[in-house]
Amino acid sequence: MSRSLTLSRWIRTAPAVAFTIAALATNPVLAAEKKPGAADTMAQKASFGGGQWAYHGDVGPENWGNLSPSYAACGVGQSQSPVDLRNADTARMQAIGFDYRVTPIDLVHNGHTIEAAYKAGSSISIGDDRYDLLQFHFHTPSEHKIGGQAYPMEIHFVHKHQASGRLAVVGVLVAPGDHNLAAQEIWDNLPEKANSMMDKPRVLINGRDLLPGNLDYFRYMGSLTTPPCSEGVSWYVLQSPVQFSAAQIDRIGKLMGYNARPTQPRNHRMVLKAGGM
Repeated sequence: MSRSLTLSRWIRTAPAVAFTIAALATNPVLAAEKKPGAADTMAQKASFGGGQWAYHGDVGPENWGNLSPSYAACGVGQSQSPVDLRNADTARMQAIGFDYRVTPIDLVHNGHTIEAAYKAGSSISIGDDRYDLLQFHFHTPSEHKIGGQAYPMEIHFVHKHQASGRLAVVGVLVAPGDHNLAAQEIWDNLPEKANSMMDKPRVLINGRDLLPGNLDYFRYMGSLTTPPCSEGVSWYVLQSPVQFSAAQIDRIGKLMGYNARPTQPRNHRMVLKAGGM
């Protein structure tokens, strides 16, 4: 079945949920986003070293910068994430080397997302720089857009540079399509309630199985997409999506609700569209 037919079927048949039914960037004629509302599956409020925050209402993204002095960058920062990855400059850049290992992961529902804590030993390398994989987590819908189009989901793989402590995040867009066996290992053990952990034996997974085959990427300098919105984060958003089934997308969307920060101004930042060397 073609991707376009799969996407069309997903839009026709997927249940109405509180997160976005978003278009594939390669098919611009599809449905627009749906905003969060009272039907969200959780309050999405938690303490994060400052004030409470969420994805809607008085503690939503437009007010994050006013909730705590430590969140000031959310309101006044000039290099915030996510962004719309349109009008990127094509550049020939080094490929990302993914050295992800099979490892047990702990799944945590922290009130904002499902986070998978990764055991030490996995990393990415870009040139001479190596970044250790710390964790990955999910957003529904995608936070980054390509040419104004969002995807139903985005996975963020968060890495830390061994020497400098700088963060590098690999963003993976998720499109409806084939059933993803690696994702299902996670889905079968999802914590159902906010502020809870998986109460079963650790899941064994290789994060590489959650990546698409094509690893070409967009690159830009940005920030964390949640409070405190710290800047200086190197973003690598893969150009090609990975596929999850419509049922898998619906499952985590219903569990987490809408947890995507709106796109932020580029402020003359350069976005590079890179291929491997």
